[in-house]
Amino acid sequence: MGKHLKKVVSLVTGLIVASSIFTGCGSNADNKAKDTSSNGETVKLSFWHGWTGAEEKALGEIIKKFEAKNPNIKVETLPTPFDKLNEKLKASLPTNESPDLFLGPNDWIGTFATLNQLEEVDSYISDVKDNYLPNALEAGKFNGKQYAFPDSVKTYVLIYNKDLVPSPPKTIEEMRKIAKVNTKSGKYGLVFDITNFYYDYAFFAGYGGKVFKDEKGTIDFSQKGVADSINLLNDIKNKDKVTIKDFDYNVMMDLMQTGKAAMIINGPWCFGDLDKAVKEGKGLKNWGAVKLPVIEEGKPLKPYMGTEMLFMSKNGKHKEEAAKFIKFMTSAESQEFMNKQAGHVPANVKVNIGDDWKTKIILEQAKESDPMPNIAEMGQVWDPAKEMYSNVFTGKSTPEKSIKDTQDKINKLIKSMHGE
Repeated sequence: MGKHLKKVVSLVTGLIVASSIFTGCGSNADNKAKDTSSNGETVKLSFWHGWTGAEEKALGEIIKKFEAKNPNIKVETLPTPFDKLNEKLKASLPTNESPDLFLGPNDWIGTFATLNQLEEVDSYISDVKDNYLPNALEAGKFNGKQYAFPDSVKTYVLIYNKDLVPSPPKTIEEMRKIAKVNTKSGKYGLVFDITNFYYDYAFFAGYGGKVFKDEKGTIDFSQKGVADSINLLNDIKNKDKVTIKDFDYNVMMDLMQTGKAAMIINGPWCFGDLDKAVKEGKGLKNWGAVKLPVIEEGKPLKPYMGTEMLFMSKNGKHKEEAAKFIKFMTSAESQEFMNKQAGHVPANVKVNIGDDWKTKIILEQAKESDPMPNIAEMGQVWDPAKEMYSNVFTGKSTPEKSIKDTQDKINKLIKSMHGE
């Protein structure tokens, strides 16, 4: 799926601590308070996360502010490389070494909830649930129960070179026409990872497709319209010929940064790189971003929305205090700080983002996005779905046959996963 799906790269290269907003007390390293959970004595919360750089520094300031307001609670963090955090949690959550809370993507919920390793948070979130984007809140549900608080969201949009595309397309047909005009002499009209189901899902869902029938992981790729979505992408790639033959993320970004791509489909993780290219005079002089174009009036493309969530461990020792910290961390005040200092797109709808057009466009697209499925079976979808598109694009199969073959393959993988 690409490294940007595993961890959104920080959108800023440095962090200026806004002491006027967040003033704090001493560091956690200096804290020698007794670890206890009752009678007003100091409680130590264990918080695991995979943030680094600007994100981690901003988190530190939020913790200082929280501790200043709650002197009987100390938050001790354990930064862990994101690609190792999931395995570390799997080993720790069933034991007494479990953290009180941790940060991770919403697609971890199905696995951990099924293993009964997450605390249900319906009672904790009830007084603040109206603060969050509805689909971000939905991303934290599993089997009808709320298992996490939403922190930030990410999805992808249409990014365009304003010198090549003075007026961005509102429809798919407009996008195709603009892309064709701008494809010539080593330049490309539209570049994105066209065989990656993460990106193709916007078209898949726009034409009415749903991956699962239910939360049990029953695959159904055969809905009306799915073949139409594949045919459209095949036309863009092989009929319009407006994109690169073999996708490479770095090649796409280089084309955009040097002014050789008119449009790309990508997310906020690349905004900082585009701004840097403009500043360095690489060729891109001015860029913008808009929601993905509609198929037709009232029929938008619907990309996946990933949501970074805050979880409480089932075996956590201090649940009331953990919930109190999570509410503070996802408050409008804290999320505004994370937005300004680390480029986060807040899940809290009460955040004042001012004139930040980049955050605004991601939030607008997020409102027309589907939460990334959080059931464990989703892990069996990505590779077969990629093959489904590849087989059509290379002429090895028709959309109808490729859909059936892919559905059969995913069902077999899911049955094997269940030990059947």
